[in-house]
Amino acid sequence: MNYLFQRTNLNTVSVLFLGFLLMTLISCNGTTGIPELKGRITEAEISTFQKSFGMSIVAISNAYKNNGDYKYIAQNHVEKYYGFDDGKVLFKASNSNDLPFRSTYEGALSYYIGNNPSYPDDNGFALADWVNVNWKNAGIINDEKIAIAIGQSVYKDANGDEYIKNYTMCFKKDMNDRLMLIAHKSSSPCI
Repeated sequence: MNYLFQRTNLNTVSVLFLGFLLMTLISCNGTTGIPELKGRITEAEISTFQKSFGMSIVAISNAYKNNGDYKYIAQNHVEKYYGFDDGKVLFKASNSNDLPFRSTYEGALSYYIGNNPSYPDDNGFALADWVNVNWKNAGIINDEKIAIAIGQSVYKDANGDEYIKNYTMCFKKDMNDRLMLIAHKSSSPCI
């Protein structure tokens, strides 16, 4: 009987301690510290993301062409669209033979603006004279936490020439409910 009494007191103390800890967390920051599950990623969110992504590439190109601060715009591009601040990102750069796989902010930025001795193949994809980018999703898979889109993006330059890139983009929402890339592969179509 004495053992049962001691065990009951221990369970009561444990429950009281956990309750106190939970109340302290809630009172300190208004939340339990447990992240809320965000809603499923919609196709409309992906489409909006892709359009904004394309306009950002054009903005980098325009800044470079007009002697603007293209490096700053490219840094903002990588920060806005890739989830490096929230965890691991897998990025496969097209047109890079030596180091095509990138998992760092520096590697992704180098792909867009080049001039990085750590990535000698990078010529700065975003520095071409791009005027428009269109997206053609071949398919989207939505999950509770991630979404994957594959398709083709069509980059148009100032001469009206179009360049097609095949892509796979994997999206996840960050803690602020913003869509971020956690995996991105881009390549030229096989002929």
